[in-house]
Amino acid sequence: MTRTDDWRTRSRLGTAATTGLPAGRLLGVPLRVSSAWIAVIALVTALYPGIVARLVPGLPVPVEYLISFVLGWVLLGSLLVHETGHVLACRLARVVVRAVVLSLPGGSVEHDRAYTPRQVAIAAVGGPAASLVLAIATGALAVLSGGVPGVLFGTTTAVNLAVTVFTLLPGLPMDGGELVRAAVWQWSGSPATGRKVARVAGQVVAIAVALGPLLLVRSDDLVGSGVVVAAGLLVAGYVWQPGPAKAVKDEAVTGAAIRTWLVVGAVSVAAVLVLRAYVVQSLVVASGSMDDTLRTGDHIVVDKLSYLIGGVRLGDVVVLDRPPGVASEEDELVKRVIGLAGDRIEARDGRVLRNGVPIDEPYLRPGCADNAAGLKPVTVASGQVYLLGDNRCHSLDSRGFGPVDESLVEGRAVAIIWPVDHAGSI
Repeated sequence: MTRTDDWRTRSRLGTAATTGLPAGRLLGVPLRVSSAWIAVIALVTALYPGIVARLVPGLPVPVEYLISFVLGWVLLGSLLVHETGHVLACRLARVVVRAVVLSLPGGSVEHDRAYTPRQVAIAAVGGPAASLVLAIATGALAVLSGGVPGVLFGTTTAVNLAVTVFTLLPGLPMDGGELVRAAVWQWSGSPATGRKVARVAGQVVAIAVALGPLLLVRSDDLVGSGVVVAAGLLVAGYVWQPGPAKAVKDEAVTGAAIRTWLVVGAVSVAAVLVLRAYVVQSLVVASGSMDDTLRTGDHIVVDKLSYLIGGVRLGDVVVLDRPPGVASEEDELVKRVIGLAGDRIEARDGRVLRNGVPIDEPYLRPGCADNAAGLKPVTVASGQVYLLGDNRCHSLDSRGFGPVDESLVEGRAVAIIWPVDHAGSI
């Protein structure tokens, strides 16, 4: 996105606070990168291996993580291409560029005042145009490629299409808002009117972005719903506050740039290890044992942190390591918690009972005549949990291998992120 500095900001050039870490130059312009990108790269690396495994079966686990790590940098590279488009457009419009900052959720090209609506429009359209061109190019390569290259090109295409759409939202501080500002300025003859209309439009967009996720809120899953709502609020907060960008001191940063990228890469790897082990991971459902709650091929997010703070709860859909001695092609199983330590689990008239009371199970897959087939009465021992699949007709679960140690449970499945038509909290 582009941001125009007024004459007061320009007069303080060289004394204004800088934004982000120095990372070299882009077409001769000082480039800075927000340290928040460390977390973004780490998060992508932690979440994407399960998706890579589904798209390209048979890859070694380290290779899946390497590809995911590369995809994290693809996100940053796509943002860089977007801002490069802005720099080139500014030069075409004869607007002096002072700095490029790659921040979250989008970067900015900080430049001197654009004195005409035409300059504003040209400067604004350069970024979305660059992202769209990159999306088309990588989309064509994705069609022609397969395997790992196809995954990389396909993801790059999706990312850049999303960036194009996001930045064209019709309100400040988005590029679409700059286009609105230019159009109103041209029509009214007043740059102040143009900015006011574009700012109000941005606030309307922000409200829409904040309210949209509320449609996905579920009373039976406040944690998963909270994640979706929080994401919407973060984006809405960014759109709501257009604020002028701060100028960046023009300085030689070659050595600092090298150190920046090395630090970002090293800290990203370390953060990935922590995130993957203790916070969150992604997984692709490999069987139909949880139909219709989870379908084969669903990409899910697994929350690990909750179980470090509190214990497993009845009704949770959990991911666990395959119990010792269990014959299954899946290294990780997805099941629902039916019983905790001390619970007596048994079957009667085709229903599952816990402590003598039939369990209400609206999540069961319809069409399975006896959802308790093969269940033998058992009292769950201390430190164990009793697990069943929602598709009782086709599920390898505690009916076969008995209660399992709670230590095998990795985390709680909180959301489906793909495919889109089945996405949402679990």
